[in-house]
Amino acid sequence: MGYSTTLYGVDLERLRTALGSEDRALLARIKEAERDEFERSDDWFDEDRLTLAQALDDLIEGRVSRPDCGFQYAYALELLCRWLGAELPHDDLLGSLDDLEVETLLERARLPVEIPTPEDFPVVSHLTSEEVHGELVRLSAIDLSFPEDEDIEEARHALVRCLEAARKRGVGVVSFYY
Repeated sequence: MGYSTTLYGVDLERLRTALGSEDRALLARIKEAERDEFERSDDWFDEDRLTLAQALDDLIEGRVSRPDCGFQYAYALELLCRWLGAELPHDDLLGSLDDLEVETLLERARLPVEIPTPEDFPVVSHLTSEEVHGELVRLSAIDLSFPEDEDIEEARHALVRCLEAARKRGVGVVSFYY
């Protein structure tokens, strides 16, 4: 399995407000519905690490108990994005955004909220709703064709479709690459 980028259309203010909200009802809904995700994460990572459930607890409670576990806070942030926003479908065309050879702010790690920075993966980035608009204006002014590799061309167009979907909803975008 290769690396891929997942994009979520999210109201960034709503996401920021969820951190430290102590919203136990939201926490309970996520934990119930994402039980399999928590089990997979527990099986994958070392026992001495912060669990995904603990990282989600920390985010909702507004604390960081394990600053050395930035990756787990990032995965918990992805769960929040999934619950507070919507995944922007791209037909699994987006791997590394660097490969598209069109500059985008989403190529750089830019955390949308204050959490410990992951040392490795996932790479998290974001665009505000204003930046989404700016990216669309910029991308519409360039030729997205890429005759040397039709996969890159298709992925470029998929990225634009994702940004258009976010713009229609009036939300920002949060990306996770792993």
